[in-house]
Amino acid sequence: MVKSPNIYPVVFLLVYWIPYILKASHSINGQGASGQEAKPAAVLIMRVDTDDVFKSMLHTGTGLGQTGEVVLVNPEAEILVPLKYPLQDGTRPAPLEYRIQAKPAALASQGKEGIIAADDYRGVPVLAAFRSIQISPETSWGMVVKQDRSEVLANLNKSISYFFLIFAAAITALVVLTYWIATGLSRPIHLLSRAVRLVESGDLSARAPATGPYEAAVLALAFNSMAQRIQNWHGELERRIQERTHELSMANEELERQKKFLEAILDCVEDGIVACDNNAVLTLFNRATREFHGLPQEPLPAEKWADHYDLYLADEKTPMKREDVPLFRTLKGEAVDNVEMVIAPKEGAQRTLLATGRALIDGNGEGLGAVVSMHDITARKQAEEKLRVYRENLEKMVEERTLELKTANAKLLEALAEKELLLREIHHRVKNNMQIISSLLNMQSRAISDGRLKGIFEDCRNRIKSMAMVHEKLYAHGDLARIDFNEYIRSISSGLFRSYAGAHGRVAFRTELEDGVFLGIEAAIPCGLILNELITNALKYAFPEGRAGRWTAQPIPP
Repeated sequence: MVKSPNIYPVVFLLVYWIPYILKASHSINGQGASGQEAKPAAVLIMRVDTDDVFKSMLHTGTGLGQTGEVVLVNPEAEILVPLKYPLQDGTRPAPLEYRIQAKPAALASQGKEGIIAADDYRGVPVLAAFRSIQISPETSWGMVVKQDRSEVLANLNKSISYFFLIFAAAITALVVLTYWIATGLSRPIHLLSRAVRLVESGDLSARAPATGPYEAAVLALAFNSMAQRIQNWHGELERRIQERTHELSMANEELERQKKFLEAILDCVEDGIVACDNNAVLTLFNRATREFHGLPQEPLPAEKWADHYDLYLADEKTPMKREDVPLFRTLKGEAVDNVEMVIAPKEGAQRTLLATGRALIDGNGEGLGAVVSMHDITARKQAEEKLRVYRENLEKMVEERTLELKTANAKLLEALAEKELLLREIHHRVKNNMQIISSLLNMQSRAISDGRLKGIFEDCRNRIKSMAMVHEKLYAHGDLARIDFNEYIRSISSGLFRSYAGAHGRVAFRTELEDGVFLGIEAAIPCGLILNELITNALKYAFPEGRAGRWTAQPIPP
């Protein structure tokens, strides 16, 4: 038996051509694809012994190697021909007595076609080609052509081994040829390359030997000439570099002295001072700035700022946006003056600062960066806050005290009204009591025949009336604390003139006191008694024997 070197030609022959051969049998009867009678163009007569070809192939897998096999199944995946190998349990089922569960047979029975790597009914890995064969319009079979994967890959591995052997032989020959060329022709170039590497590494005295072929010798001479010139230039360059290095060293020392001097000055300033370059990298900041921001000594890029502190607006709550930061505003060319901001270091106390900044510009008008000074107003803000709190507390206390005073005044007014009412009632009662006493004296004097005693009773009654009149005036007017003295004099004199009927009409009474003279009760009663005595004596003794006259009350200048 001849082994097939590859399964795929046989697979495609069986799987793809057999269905078309079977379909061709339907057109032998003279029917075309459209149902019309076809006109034959040629007649092909073949004689094939199917028992010698298909039967042998189906039973033995001839042409498919040692492990190849062709399996036919019906739509229910039941085998139609005996299997080449026993099942996993060692049995060999007859046709139509076993349903294959292997994936290739199942796919073929479903009418699908393709090539797949899977396990067959034995559980052995195989490479299988499968498709459906239309036996008749109503009947189709599934065909699976398979071969063990180990046998298929064996030929491939053998071919790969042959390829690697040929490839290794070619590589060996190429290496030998290359070595011969390198040894015979490229050695001068190798020496030249070595000299070049030495020069690259800094050995400017390296030279290449001018040996070998003419071209290599010319290259070596040209290289040596170039290397000599480079060596001369290098010596001159080193001399100039040493001179320039010395100058730069002196300049750096001077800059370092100026830098330390500037740092000492800046560290003595209580305001924070910070400078940045065009990339917003903080390059200079004094001691106060480091304390405000909690910054390290080294330069700090803008993206690292938030690692050390946070910036807020003056309300201490709203985070400051990038475009609001004074340093960024100054970088854009804006002049910043007294911008209030709040800085909260990650480690340290929160501070309120007034920022003022300007852009740094060189002689060509190009921006170099920006500088910002920050004045700490935390203490002032705290003092303002305390004053605000004190003011609010004071206003609150004043409001509370005012409310208390209003309440107290209301109570006092209420009490005063009650006292005025009580005092008015007292004056009224005192006046009534004195009038009762005066009436009693008047009644008693009527029973006295002695003129002297009767006069005494009359004088007592007039005195009581003058005192009662004070209480009457206080009760009658709204002001309970004082009385109009001018009106009081008129009332007393009028009453006395009526008491002394003989004087009425012949003795005139006049007062020259100005209006608006008011006396309190403490002064009004004594003055009233004095006036009563004066008027009484005047009416009794100043106008004897019915003589007419005038009684005048006038103020005495001080």
